[in-house]
Amino acid sequence: MATAEMMLASASKATEAPVLIDIDGVSVHFESQDGTRVTALSRLDLQIRAGEILSLVGPSGCGKSTTLRLIAGLQAPSEGVLSIHGGAKRRGFSEVAIVFQKPTLLPWLNVLKNVLYPVRVLNRRITAADKARAIELLALVGLSEAATKMPKELSGGMQQRVAICRSLILDPKILLMDEPFGALDALTREDLQLDLLRIHAETKKTILLVTHSISEAVLLSDRVAVMSARPGRMRDLMEIDIDTPRTHQTASEPKFSAYAQRIRDQIFEPRAGR
Repeated sequence: MATAEMMLASASKATEAPVLIDIDGVSVHFESQDGTRVTALSRLDLQIRAGEILSLVGPSGCGKSTTLRLIAGLQAPSEGVLSIHGGAKRRGFSEVAIVFQKPTLLPWLNVLKNVLYPVRVLNRRITAADKARAIELLALVGLSEAATKMPKELSGGMQQRVAICRSLILDPKILLMDEPFGALDALTREDLQLDLLRIHAETKKTILLVTHSISEAVLLSDRVAVMSARPGRMRDLMEIDIDTPRTHQTASEPKFSAYAQRIRDQIFEPRAGR
């Protein structure tokens, strides 16, 4: 459970950024193949602040990825309201971009052309400014020398860095990340975690991260939302009051362990009687 000091620190944030994404009483129902009605989310309430990194954690099937699809406009709520900037409409790559677990780069395009591909999707002529932006993004993730390489010449971690650059090329306000580091080895995953923190410091994007790694959620996030097992509801929402910039030495801090244990308690305690 959270200590009194942690609770006090969470409650005493001097300033809070405005709410960018407001999920108000949202439920999502769908019909399974056998005709059974399944509730993926049940009256979910969550407000996401502009410029923060918020992680969603919880048991498999609790509706984390469904929440991302709702924000991206790929799925509509069955009940409740989801708004961005106070409005219900949120379409377009300039508003929201998604990074998936697999980078899904186009194998016939080199790295630079992969990063620029969303510009082509919008039927825009690629300008010198677009190319300069792409090169700047590649430099941000340490891939300046890889611009002319083909995806097959890159490691898995390098491919995912390219995918992140591609997601940022149109300067979206919101970056949705669905287990973006889940397919990588442990050392590469740690490298990319620090890359993400650096990207966030540079761009100030609003980032919503779905992860099954409790330590990753604590390391990367301003806040962590813990969801219950299906139907997904908000079980806990905590401020991560740990100094920045964070490094992998941050995991040795006592507060880090306390936050991680609080998340574990919320996820696993309901199952203790099973």
